[in-house]
Amino acid sequence: MTKTRCTAEHLQSEDAALRFVVSAVRTGVHVTRKQTFGGSLTVEQVMIFRDAHAFKTWLACDDARFSYTHLFDRLERLVSSCLEAEVHT
Repeated sequence: MTKTRCTAEHLQSEDAALRFVVSAVRTGVHVTRKQTFGGSLTVEQVMIFRDAHAFKTWLACDDARFSYTHLFDRLERLVSSCLEAEVHT
């Protein structure tokens, strides 16, 4: 797997309704999730994942993964790569 630098990687859905920013921090991987509903309501979540188990548990609970499968596949690969890079540094 290619090493990822994990410096503020931005991912978004094709319709731009769901966006993620992923970056490595000293304590793990910082993920910001921002979802816009109907153009006016925005919900933002900010999390720090210290290990792959915590991230995958959170990921499994997000129902948006069914609507944005490609985006969530990219997100999972990116966060896994960042966590793996943290273990090897």
